[in-house]
Amino acid sequence: MHSVTTTTTCVPNFMAVIFSGTETIEKAWFYNWLQVFFGTGLLNSGGNKWRSRRRFLNGCFRKDILKEHVPIINEKSRILVESLKKETSEDFTIISKPISECMTNTLNEILFGPHKAENQCELRDFIYALKWGMRFIAERIMNIFLWPDFIYFSTKRGRELKKHAKAVKDFTRSRIQQRKQKHLQRDFSAREAKGRPLLDLLLEYHLERTDFTENDLSDELITFMTAGQDSTTVAISWTLYMLGLYQDIQAKVHEELDLIFCEDPERHVTLEALNKMKYLKSVIKETLRLYPPAPFLARQVHEDVNICAITRKIAQKLRLQQTDDRYVALNARRPTERTNGELSRNLTVATGAVIYKQIVSRRVAEKGL
Repeated sequence: MHSVTTTTTCVPNFMAVIFSGTETIEKAWFYNWLQVFFGTGLLNSGGNKWRSRRRFLNGCFRKDILKEHVPIINEKSRILVESLKKETSEDFTIISKPISECMTNTLNEILFGPHKAENQCELRDFIYALKWGMRFIAERIMNIFLWPDFIYFSTKRGRELKKHAKAVKDFTRSRIQQRKQKHLQRDFSAREAKGRPLLDLLLEYHLERTDFTENDLSDELITFMTAGQDSTTVAISWTLYMLGLYQDIQAKVHEELDLIFCEDPERHVTLEALNKMKYLKSVIKETLRLYPPAPFLARQVHEDVNICAITRKIAQKLRLQQTDDRYVALNARRPTERTNGELSRNLTVATGAVIYKQIVSRRVAEKGL
């Protein structure tokens, strides 16, 4: 029996406590609906499994490892720029499509390694299945009558969701088997030796440990591919929109890039060059604040949590509103003042989003919404 009340707050410090706490990492119950696609990967797992998995996966994104993949990002980005140039003659362009295609190809090569032309159809089928599968899950969340599994999976949508989930898993398992064979034979090309795909690191971890199965490996790859492709596409699309809307800010970004690439405008972007793009970084942060890729995050705990000297025993709905005087609606002429502030550093993930925080006392219910 659940005893639940809802409170709306616009105090950002509440979110800082919630998302920095070690006792608030359990996902809310409706995350289970994502398991049909993501299994028990980092997106869905919690507790000790999440901690151990997060510790290892963070190591896959060390600066020295990411640096090896910068040439891939440069190559795909130049293709994107050429694609967007062709659209400049049009009055209206849906930029999310070429950006999504660019991110898909980039992540595919970083995760799985160079792919042959004949594999492009498989990649398109994978993205198609992923896109429609996530759309079906979103529809289910919005319809309370579809929440019970025995009802949902007896519907046409439920059967289609299972079909798409199978296509997604078959794609990753096929790539795993291909790389696993190469890994065991040490059959890598010269290009791969300089920038091995992240799948190789995960394979090494899988072969060394009995608690990281091939299914676990597949779950993490699907999570990387989905979260990376979708969130980055959304972030880039909204950033371009904001730069087009505020052309004085666009001019300042242009000026910063001119200073960095003045000697050779055509040279490749390096990590060192990226570190100099401080104003552009601030603009991106401000865009993420206003248009966060994740519409909501949800957690549940099994004990009372102290938030700013207030003990929360029952479910709380916490909202970070853009009307807060510390996070007023866009003042794009001063993006650095806000994005470099203390609150922004503490809330790099949560800012701007509508966040539902599930806090249910063990004395009220074992689990709650």
